[in-house]
Amino acid sequence: TAEQAARAFFEACAREDWDEAGKFMSPVTPNLKQYLGGLEILSLGEAFTSRAYDPAGRFVPYQIKLKNDGVRKHNLALKKDEKTGRWYVDGGI
Repeated sequence: TAEQAARAFFEACAREDWDEAGKFMSPVTPNLKQYLGGLEILSLGEAFTSRAYDPAGRFVPYQIKLKNDGVRKHNLALKKDEKTGRWYVDGGI
């Protein structure tokens, strides 16, 4: 599910496992590593859709605590690849 993909992505970032995070977002840049590395997941909500977004996409509300920049609350945009069936980060970090 989109929620499972969001959790797996954020957990990989928390562990600084960039190979795993790269399965959901590519490229994983040095800036992204610095920004999301070591984060703490505070909450993940239920995925929802939006008419203004791709029908194959979902938004997952999240709240994370960043190692260097306080708390961030936003929606993670994810899309499901039709060929592979895998979810990937499409924006919203």
